[in-house]
Amino acid sequence: MYYQLNNFTGRLIGSRHIQPYFPISVNPLNKNDPPKIVFQDASVKPVSQTSPRHSSTSTSTLYSSLKKKQELFQKKDGVPVYLKGGPLDKVLFGITVALCVIGTAASIQTLYVMSYPKKA
Repeated sequence: MYYQLNNFTGRLIGSRHIQPYFPISVNPLNKNDPPKIVFQDASVKPVSQTSPRHSSTSTSTLYSSLKKKQELFQKKDGVPVYLKGGPLDKVLFGITVALCVIGTAASIQTLYVMSYPKKA
């Protein structure tokens, strides 16, 4: 069954119109002629992309610093990726391990206390 919006109630109701499962006429897509994009509003304009003049040199300092970080993290030196950031990463990893151990111990202690309640 097909549905349509009832403008009076704002709900979907069953449609009484016969609607085919497939379009009646199929127009094959012409591979040589791309489809034309129609913009609904005059404020929407297509994006124009310009290629950089000198592709070998980078004009942004962000791009060069990003490349340096990529080289650092992709280097095969046997160090795990979560420790390649330097000493701060080692401190954060140690804190994470300590909190995991403390949480596991507290969970085991809670289970033990709840398993053997105090006799009144």
